[in-house]
Amino acid sequence: MNKKLVYICSPLKGDLAANMAKAVDYAKSASEEGVIPLAPHTIFTQFLNDMIPEERQRGLKLGIDLLKRCDEIWVYENKLSGGMKNEIVLAYGEGKPVIAKQMSHETYTEFLALQNVFKASFNQQQWAVICQGMDQGLNPRIFANSRMEASEMDEIVQGLQAIKNRYLDNFAATEHQDDHTASIHPINDQNDYDYAMEALG
Repeated sequence: MNKKLVYICSPLKGDLAANMAKAVDYAKSASEEGVIPLAPHTIFTQFLNDMIPEERQRGLKLGIDLLKRCDEIWVYENKLSGGMKNEIVLAYGEGKPVIAKQMSHETYTEFLALQNVFKASFNQQQWAVICQGMDQGLNPRIFANSRMEASEMDEIVQGLQAIKNRYLDNFAATEHQDDHTASIHPINDQNDYDYAMEALG
């Protein structure tokens, strides 16, 4: 199977040069996790000027089309810009996994609220497990369920992490071979809950 396409969601406005450089770094880091990263900042700014309103709007539309074609969206940094929030909401509406990267626990509250997961719905132990899973780069919608006990949520998080570790070990072992596209990143697929339960055995 082919590798997953991952949309890199990070700030652009402000210090354009610095933010574009960060997007390049994020894409490079993502590639080391066995996915194909696509950072719109590093693509569309090659031929569109973000300072020209018409071209910025065209870039935003192209970004939406790109996001819809990607399998996942990885969100970087603690300041969620208006554009990033729109991308998170869109990806959530499309049923795509939205993964937090290099994000603080304080930002998790806002990040998850954009996906209709609210901190107030959970007790302190449950929220701690949610943060632990998100720290590990897991899809929170799989285990962020207020009807579960914290121990149940933790079992799922541990199972998913075991799967992720096996995948990364396999990717590291095969990345220097001629064809290393046979494995697909399994962590946020629709059947992750079943994968986790099988891993727990």
